[in-house]
Parts: sequence; structure tokens; C-alpha cells
Amino acid sequence: RAKLVSRAEAFIGFGQAAKPDALKAHEIGSAFGFAAEDKGWAFIEPALAYALASTNQSERSTILNTLAAKADPRIAGELVSGATNLPISPSEIYTLLGGAFSNSGAIDTVWPAFKDTFDETVAKLPEVRKQQVAGFAGSLCSDERAADAKAFFESKAELIPGYERKLAQGLEQSKLCAAQLKTRIPEFEAEIAKR
Repeated sequence: RAKLVSRAEAFIGFGQAAKPDALKAHEIGSAFGFAAEDKGWAFIEPALAYALASTNQSERSTILNTLAAKADPRIAGELVSGATNLPISPSEIYTLLGGAFSNSGAIDTVWPAFKDTFDETVAKLPEVRKQQVAGFAGSLCSDERAADAKAFFESKAELIPGYERKLAQGLEQSKLCAAQLKTRIPEFEAEIAKR
């Protein structure tokens, strides 16, 4: 892990000249994820600058998704809040959102930030992605949040035509996740108590 973090820092030129050969393409996600977790904003800020300067679309998308997925909750929420202000493409905004919603430790900041910037964010998304944002409800993993998501997306129906199926799938996923947590946590606690 430490080697990958070091190589990610070398790749972007963190405290040194950038070394584009420090990572292979398939290592970027893992290396940047570990570095984001271990170094926080000290790595995320220059990594984001690197991604924004890159002309490699695949690399940019991987970095944006990974940084949002591995950032601490505060930073993940800020990335969502500021996504439309970044010089990134509409598809990259969706990629960043996908990473943020996969960051299970940051849902308490990501969901409110998403709701606060929803109209502006959706206006910038490609038409094919607009309805798909309702599927982010599946990341909420709570009956209460699922109910909130249902009410929220239904209130925004005119902005995301055709959202109903994605929302239904997301709500089902969220409720299944919540049910699993309710059964698995007591099992886990019982197992710990035995030790």
C-alpha cells in the first residue's frame, strides 16, 4: 500500500517532478484511492489539479471517480457541491457523482450536497444521464433516506423525465441494504462479544 501511495505521489508530481511512468493505467484507481485515504486533502488537491490538466479522458475519469469515492466525508460532500464549478465535462460530473455515492462513509455529506445543487447539476448532465441520477438512491442504505429520496426525486420529476424505473431500483437496493444492516450488525456484535 505504501509503495502505491508513493508511486501515486510520483505520478502527479507531488513534491517532485511528475513521473507519468510511475503507475500503469490499471494501477491508477487503487494507487489514488490509497493515497486519498492516507493523505486526505494534501493529496486530493494536487491530484485533482493533475486530473483537470490531463488530456487523457480515461485517466481523468478514473481519478475523479476515485477521489470522490475515497475522500473523507467532508471533502466528498465538497466535491459534489462544487462539481458544476469544476472545468470538467458533463459526463465527468456524472462520474464524480458516481464515485461520491459509492463512498458509503460519506453519504451524510454527499446526499445533502447533491440535493442542494441538484437543479444546477442535472442541468449540466447529458440527457441520457439525467434520469439515471435517481438510481443514486440505492446508495443511501436506510429506510429513512430511501423515503427522503423518493419524495425528493418525485419533486424533481420535470428535470429528470423517465426517472421512475431507476428510482424504483434504487429504492429497492437501499431498502435491501438497510435490512441487511439490521440483521448483520447484531450478528457481528454477538460474534465480537463471544471473543
